Amino acid sequence: MKQQERFFRRRMREIVSAIRAVGLDPYSQLAGYLRTGDDAYITQYENARIKIRFLDRDDVFQFLQEHLRQEKLDAPSVPEGNSNQSSM
Repeated sequence: MKQQERFFRRRMREIVSAIRAVGLDPYSQLAGYLRTGDDAYITQYENARIKIRFLDRDDVFQFLQEHLRQEKLDAPSVPEGNSNQSSM
């Protein structure tokens, strides 16, 4: 892994951690930032807003896609027709 990529990933971990620390969903906030270009979606806590301004938005988009793809792979699958509701 290149030094530049390590730096980017470390910054993103810091930003995600700061967003979580203020009680927000980091991936929703990152999506809002990317969709609108408004950095107000990113908290000022721990200088996260300043940090994200120096990152390439295409890289942030790719990071978000990777996370969402991984989240989808990690989600438990529920067999079709299997529900926890009992019929009366």
